[in-house]
Amino acid sequence: MYLRLQSKIDLREVSNLEDLELRTGLCGLKLATETFLGQELQGSSADIARLSDTIRAYQALEIPVPGFNGEDFVIHRVRCTGVEGFRGGQGRSDWIWIKRSQRLVKNRPGGLNGRMVARLNALFKLGFKEKAYRLAHVTMLQCIGKAAAQSVEGMVRVGWPTAEQRLVVRIAQVEGMAHLIPLEPGESWLVNNRIDLQSWNNIYD
Repeated sequence: MYLRLQSKIDLREVSNLEDLELRTGLCGLKLATETFLGQELQGSSADIARLSDTIRAYQALEIPVPGFNGEDFVIHRVRCTGVEGFRGGQGRSDWIWIKRSQRLVKNRPGGLNGRMVARLNALFKLGFKEKAYRLAHVTMLQCIGKAAAQSVEGMVRVGWPTAEQRLVVRIAQVEGMAHLIPLEPGESWLVNNRIDLQSWNNIYD
């Protein structure tokens, strides 16, 4: 199944990367995007700058996650509304799982299995010549202490790194919604491995 971008933002509101920075309040979004594209395209700064003319921005992403039986899919819907409120409330930036490395065959039970939690800040699509990039701007967390729970009763602790890590990644690296339990408000959390069977299996499989 396919990760589906939803809730497109009108082109009259976001027609380039500078507009998206203002809409999301992310002053480093354009630079992070150019860094990503520089690695991907190895092109000139002028070529990369032209991508801002073909931007499409979104506020939601549907992620098909394999169900417990291994056949069906459960749809996770994550959102990023920037400074704009969501349903009359504050802006929304959901927690997601980002694939950071290949899973190990002998992964330690209770580990994060090549993934890390991140905050979803923005979703957008850029066109370049005949190729399109579907991208997400995220803020990465890191493990505090061990990267694996010490027992099935335990949970992995995560928090902000010393130097904030804001990245642009392909949305193909997004593997689902993450559920965190606050420890120190706005500073550290426990990864909830008991929210559903899928989360339990991802961590203890």
